[in-house]
Amino acid sequence: MPLHQRFLRGTRSVSSARVRRPARLAQQFGVSRTVIREVVSRLKSEGLVETRQGSGTVVLGPNAANTFRISAPGGGIEVRAVQEVRCGLESEMAALAASRRSEAQNARIQRALRRIADAVADGGNGVAEDIAFHAAIAEAAANPLMTSLLDFIGRALHDVITVTRANEAVRADFSRQVELEHAAIAEAIDRRDVEGARAAALQHMQASIERITIAEAQRGERLETQGSRPGKVQSNP
Repeated sequence: MPLHQRFLRGTRSVSSARVRRPARLAQQFGVSRTVIREVVSRLKSEGLVETRQGSGTVVLGPNAANTFRISAPGGGIEVRAVQEVRCGLESEMAALAASRRSEAQNARIQRALRRIADAVADGGNGVAEDIAFHAAIAEAAANPLMTSLLDFIGRALHDVITVTRANEAVRADFSRQVELEHAAIAEAIDRRDVEGARAAALQHMQASIERITIAEAQRGERLETQGSRPGKVQSNP
């Protein structure tokens, strides 16, 4: 049984049951606290648990299991499919951010952009910083439903950006393209260019899909003799 199912076993029918502390759960299941945090993150994205002020993380009622899930048959996440969904979401968020952003929000977006480059320069993969950049744009869009949707796909987004940035890290031209695409989005938002921001964000997402296609083809050539299937990120249990 996958860990996230074992995690809920015995409490699924108990609405508002409090989840134990990560350290105790890690000991109980024989895994690290990092794994426990990833499981909790997944369960949150599926609407099975939530964090409440003063109560910690609690299990939701049995009806909470009837939620939309961003996964493919077998538990995988199709990278291209997530990016296609993001095409519409990210382009509209950028357009609204250009129209509605405050000076403080714009400053956060520009700062988040610089932090991606700083993280990579320091030897990091820039995944957290990349996610923070898009989250800052979502906040500036001032549409709570868009922000909620971005939060909902948070786990898939983390896995997808990890894949895309890994692809970019091995190709200097890919890496440079992404830098320019991010900069174009931030610059359009900075000058309040609604259509420019929409076009830049859409171009970024479409170019990301093209880079995924190229990387998959190259990986497929290398792994063909091993019988591997490229293009899918397996969700951690």
